[in-house]
Amino acid sequence: MPAAADLAEKLSKAADKLVELRIVTVIGDAAVGLDANQKLQLTGLTSTAAYVTSIDLLQGDIWTSTSDSVPEEQRSGLRAYHDQMVQKGQEIVARNLGLLKDVVDFLDKRR
Repeated sequence: MPAAADLAEKLSKAADKLVELRIVTVIGDAAVGLDANQKLQLTGLTSTAAYVTSIDLLQGDIWTSTSDSVPEEQRSGLRAYHDQMVQKGQEIVARNLGLLKDVVDFLDKRR
């Protein structure tokens, strides 16, 4: 089954690239688009206020950075929102890895 083997190879290559989950909460006006490599790109950003969390999915390392320009009166609400997005991101990754495992197991049984 060349198609199944090809799909398994593509899935394997895609899994190798999945090493970081990055959640960025930007405060201000910006346009969001894709660059030439199909990665998210912000343009026209009028503020540098942001929360950034990066999770290394292989090592388990998590770091979060907050810009100093987040207004004090908005910090707790924005941080809570950002933390919710981090939690949702982790849930999505866990679900997708489970689905990927199911697909690989299914393809492996068909060999």
